[in-house]
Amino acid sequence: MEHWTDARMLEMAAAFYWELYMARPEDPGAMQDCLQRLTRVLREDEGQRLVEEWTLEEVNMTLCSFQNSKTLGADGLPKLFNVAFWDQVGPDLQKIYREHLQEGHLGAGLEEGLITLLYKKGERQDLRN
Repeated sequence: MEHWTDARMLEMAAAFYWELYMARPEDPGAMQDCLQRLTRVLREDEGQRLVEEWTLEEVNMTLCSFQNSKTLGADGLPKLFNVAFWDQVGPDLQKIYREHLQEGHLGAGLEEGLITLLYKKGERQDLRN
């Protein structure tokens, strides 16, 4: 049986997730091919809805659709916290999301994620488990 040191396990975990989330070059031809296969076209009113600002109710409905254990960002505050304090945090979240939509990208705190490794079944040394 092979002995795994903490340093070796960290090294393997880092390599596994580096490969998993590594940016890969886009293939414009494949993207164009995919887009050409689309047959549904939005009606004008549907297209208009895509550029309207999100309402507080829409942001709340989206939040409520998350699993209870999910967080909105790297702060670690779960959905249930945001639901419980919606009157206080809702308007700020709406403002943040509107700003990000206008800028075309999420802010630094929302473009990051935290991965927690949890063993489920199978070989403990296999990071896919």
